[in-house]
Amino acid sequence: MSIVFGLGKDAEDEQQLLEILQKARWNDDPDQPLLFNVPSALSLMVFFALCCQCGSTLMVIRQETGTWFWPAFTFIYMTSLAYIAALLTFQVGMLFL
Repeated sequence: MSIVFGLGKDAEDEQQLLEILQKARWNDDPDQPLLFNVPSALSLMVFFALCCQCGSTLMVIRQETGTWFWPAFTFIYMTSLAYIAALLTFQVGMLFL
């Protein structure tokens, strides 16, 4: 995160990064909403909890089933489910802000 926000790879000051993340806005415009808020953080956590990103898990499914259909189905299904759940989480969360 420190590289993305221009602190460099050697930045060790966590407090400085925390302050930058708390003040980050879209296009650095003070009239824009915050870049990170509770609904965006929750939706990101929901996405990563549901998304099937583990390549070794997909390879075990391939090995156990003997076909590429089930790993592909698992990847597409879980990624779609994660996206929809994250989208709903964000949208419902924004209703409360």
